[in-house]
Amino acid sequence: MKCRDDPALGVIAGMFDKVLIANRGAITCRIIRTLRRMGVRSVAVYSDVDRYSLHVTQADESFALGGSTASDSYLRQDKLIEAARATGARAIHRLRVFERERRVR
Repeated sequence: MKCRDDPALGVIAGMFDKVLIANRGAITCRIIRTLRRMGVRSVAVYSDVDRYSLHVTQADESFALGGSTASDSYLRQDKLIEAARATGARAIHRLRVFERERRVR
């Protein structure tokens, strides 16, 4: 069953045709799978060191943020907005994992 068959998720899927995921790793892969079931395209962003990561290959599209650390890539709001605009993503899915990382620094 596709998630679009669920009335609540169908509304969400109808709002966005493409979502940029501002994270990396296993959680991002799960989000990509869910978006696919909803009929929504995914955009993975990646730093220089993550260019060959699984989330990059699983997403419908990918966008290089550059940088080798999270603070040089995934935590740069200007780069995330640039990536969303360049790819036509209508929403950004941002996880709090990196927000904790930002507070620790």
